[in-house]
Amino acid sequence: MTRTRALKNMVAFGVACLLVAGGGSAAFADQLAIDGDGVTPVEAGAASVAACTDGPVEFTVLIAARRNGNPNTNTNNGVFANGSEVTVGFSSATAGMTAALADTTIQLNSTWQAAGTQNNLSSETLAAVVTLPAKAAGGSGTVTFSYTGVNAGGGSVSGTNAVPVTWTTSPCITDATAPELHLPATITAEAISAAGAVVTYEATATDGTAPAAPAVTCLPASGSVFPLGTTTVACTATDDAGNTGTGSFEVQVEDTTAPAVGSMTDIGFEASGPQTIVTWTDPVATDAVSGSPVVSCTPPSGTGFVVGETAVTCSATDAAGNTGSSSFTVTISDTGAPTLVVPDDITVEATGPSGAAVAFATSAFDLVDGDVAVECTHQSGDVFPLGDSTVECSASDSRSNTANESFVVTVEDTTAPDVTVPASFVVEATGPAGASAEFAATAHDLVDGDLAATCVPASGSTFALGASIVTCSATDAAGNEGSSGFTVTVVDTTPPTVEVPASITAEATSSAGAAVSYAATATDLVDGPVDVTCVPASGSTFALGSHQVDCTATDAAGNEGAESFVVSVVDTTAPAITWVGGPAAGGSYVFGSVPAAATCTAVDIVSGVVPCDVTGYGTTVGSHSLMATAVDAAGNTATDSRSYSVSAWTLRGFYQPVDMNGVWNSVKGGSTVPLKFEVFAGSTELTGTSAVLSFTQKEVSCQSGSTVTDVIEVTSTGGTTLRYDATGGQFIQNWQTPKKAGACYVVTMTTQDGSKLSASFKLK
Repeated sequence: MTRTRALKNMVAFGVACLLVAGGGSAAFADQLAIDGDGVTPVEAGAASVAACTDGPVEFTVLIAARRNGNPNTNTNNGVFANGSEVTVGFSSATAGMTAALADTTIQLNSTWQAAGTQNNLSSETLAAVVTLPAKAAGGSGTVTFSYTGVNAGGGSVSGTNAVPVTWTTSPCITDATAPELHLPATITAEAISAAGAVVTYEATATDGTAPAAPAVTCLPASGSVFPLGTTTVACTATDDAGNTGTGSFEVQVEDTTAPAVGSMTDIGFEASGPQTIVTWTDPVATDAVSGSPVVSCTPPSGTGFVVGETAVTCSATDAAGNTGSSSFTVTISDTGAPTLVVPDDITVEATGPSGAAVAFATSAFDLVDGDVAVECTHQSGDVFPLGDSTVECSASDSRSNTANESFVVTVEDTTAPDVTVPASFVVEATGPAGASAEFAATAHDLVDGDLAATCVPASGSTFALGASIVTCSATDAAGNEGSSGFTVTVVDTTPPTVEVPASITAEATSSAGAAVSYAATATDLVDGPVDVTCVPASGSTFALGSHQVDCTATDAAGNEGAESFVVSVVDTTAPAITWVGGPAAGGSYVFGSVPAAATCTAVDIVSGVVPCDVTGYGTTVGSHSLMATAVDAAGNTATDSRSYSVSAWTLRGFYQPVDMNGVWNSVKGGSTVPLKFEVFAGSTELTGTSAVLSFTQKEVSCQSGSTVTDVIEVTSTGGTTLRYDATGGQFIQNWQTPKKAGACYVVTMTTQDGSKLSASFKLK
């Protein structure tokens, strides 16, 4: 028995069209057609199917696009645009048939509308799988497909086409034979990325008893990405009767492609030395598997290159050991002349009528050759005549790059005559104007010989007190002037007169004593007012007690005068008191909230920290005064006071059923009366029973003629323990009245601060 698919006459869908080829084979479920399973080719794209009477049949319809019509750019043109996509879909079917497309688009080529392509088919086709339900008898029907695309004008091109289907039926028999797999031999593929390679293969199966070839399922599937190395592909095929055949083959993915190393442009530099350091950015290498392997260049970037051309090769090796490379050339040129160093212009003093011998140094350095020889028109040490002489110098490297420089040597005469003067001397003043002095000076020049010397002041002049400089000078024929000087000193040996203040008494400002300032003056007969130096100096700090101050003054001649006086430092200042904690001055406190007792500290400017005591602290209701006292080592006493007040608590009550404000409450003797009240410390309500100091009852005489305004009908009895009722927000003290009819009592509640609440009761 054989199985075939027939493709026949292609049917056009209008001017822009799809081509549909009908063909198929029965997919029998567990049975086999008695008369075979071949499919007869049909015309006009029809499909003829051999069907089973008790199961569905699947067959394939191939769909292609056909070029039909004259193209233009009108939006209503019916020819698909070049390179456009045509979308195909299942539209409808008769006789219960259905269809499905795994791929729904046909990609047209870029020359679809070219001349001479009329009636050509698209290279890409789609496969629509049609399912025919079980049929009891032969028959026919249609399967309709839709298509949508665009024309060269951007307009929509769409339509439908139907494929006729006819079928015949045959009885089916049981199939128990497994399919036979037809698998490829081992496949070797080149990796295209680090993930491996996409490998496609064909795996088929035949079944000797089935009406159609069963589908083959392989893992990994054809078209999967296979990793580097060997992967086993496991395949199975199951016929419609449920019989399964298995098999496998291997896919070997290997990497034999070398990395591609990016190209580099040849580079050139001017030499910077015997070797020129050249750097570059290494090219990037790409490898389909390894990504971007590391590139290394020989010589590497940063190497010193000599003058000339050097080839650099850059290579990269991937993880599989494949090596790729590229190269470029580094050219180092030397066009720079040496650096020639000559002295700046030189000026020297003549040593004789012929001028002077002049020494100088020159040098030349080439970046490539290093030190090179220098040639000059004069040699170092030559005798140069008076005036200006130009020296020309040059230096050349091994590549004939030459540098030239020059400088000027000037020989001149600038030496001044030598002037001889007497040594400095001292004379005693002969009066306020000073004293006269006599002296002699001479001059000699190496060229002009002896010369006359002129002195200012001149010999025989009157010199003032102190040191006077005498300057003597002489000028030679070249205009060079020489000079020299000495000092004539007129002295004074009379000491100055010193005046000091009377004895001084100062108040100590610290334990060190006190800084005392004073004024002392001195006058000299010759110098007038002179500076006075006193020990200790004015403004010094004097310790407690008496101290002698010695003052001296020296005139310009070194004559010294002296006087002294006494400075006494005393301590009469009391300490300074500082309060620490305690109630604030003028503070107002509620009973129970008075701060802890205050303390104090005291500091004396002389004694430092001294003891400090506080008296008068109290917390009872009323006014209180605190007194702080401190005494320093000198017996100076300081005091400071502050006052504060303590206010009583606020009592509210007694509340009903008890009446207050002088009302007599009438109550049966022996009954229990609830005494209800509240206690506030300022704005804070107290809830602890410890706030209550006591409850007292006192029998009193009943007021004559008094009016009982309230009768308390309280008959409950119970405990008399004081408690705070959180629900009512008040204290409750149950007072059990005495069994003494006609007696009168005053009940008083006293709180810890001494505040009281009292109520009057008459028993009945």
